[in-house]
Amino acid sequence: MVLSVGIAFVAVTVVAFFYDRRATELVINTALERLASETRLLAQREEATAGAIERDMAFVAEGPLAAALIQDPGNARFQSAAGLVYSRILSRRVEYLGIRIVTLDGGREVARVVDTGLEARTLRGSDLGSVGGERFFQDAVARALSGGAFYSHVE
Repeated sequence: MVLSVGIAFVAVTVVAFFYDRRATELVINTALERLASETRLLAQREEATAGAIERDMAFVAEGPLAAALIQDPGNARFQSAAGLVYSRILSRRVEYLGIRIVTLDGGREVARVVDTGLEARTLRGSDLGSVGGERFFQDAVARALSGGAFYSHVE
């Protein structure tokens, strides 16, 4: 009788061990599948965000407003339009801290709109500067000349 109870206990323990092991594998596999699914979703979101940023950059850099600002940076009408258009772009995307239109010859700013956290503010005249010596500008020009886009990091 003791022997049969001992064998039954061993059998139950072995079955419980394999059941517990199988349950653990199932939990781990389910967790890994959920993680993979969330990772794919994040990658898709990142890809969509990168695409939107590239389209915004192309609109800002290659649009007629940027060309007009570079041709006539002191034109009040162009400056006003830049403030309006670029402010709307900033308000749509929390990722953006500011938009600058800078000439390639010396890195002189002709327009800048910054997000203050409360509103977008358009800088004019003496508030505009030269960024030709800044590392981000040199990197952006080098990347643009090689056909790529440059995203400056936040310091």
